[in-house]
Amino acid sequence: MAGDAVDQRLSQRTNERLRDVLSLLGGSLLQYSRHCSPWVPHHAEPILAALMELVERQNESIHELARSLETNVVDFAARSSDDFTDMHYVSLDFLLERIIADLSRRVARLKADVVDLEIGLPPLARQILDREIIILDELRSLKRHLNEPH
Repeated sequence: MAGDAVDQRLSQRTNERLRDVLSLLGGSLLQYSRHCSPWVPHHAEPILAALMELVERQNESIHELARSLETNVVDFAARSSDDFTDMHYVSLDFLLERIIADLSRRVARLKADVVDLEIGLPPLARQILDREIIILDELRSLKRHLNEPH
């Protein structure tokens, strides 16, 4: 009986932390960038398309995590930072630099959360962290490609 109570508290704590992870990812500048209209030189249009693919890949992780939570009460859509509201009509280079900085901070926080959740950690949390690291690497690659001479 006492073991069930401990398991329930661990499960509740894990769900709370996973909801925090959900909010962390759902409020990223990468997610917000789907609403931005960055200025893109003609040669960089494929980079913008690749950026939008990364937005969708992160969005898939967000929705997969949301579906895995025990609760159906998930409110992460409006959690974007007010700092992002001036990210409209900026250059793609400027936007990418800020997305990379924002996601770097979020990945560091996610790593800390995943380490904290190691006991009873759903494999999905580790998979999402791994995906976010790959997305961050791909964003850095896009930024390097954008800055190459044409």
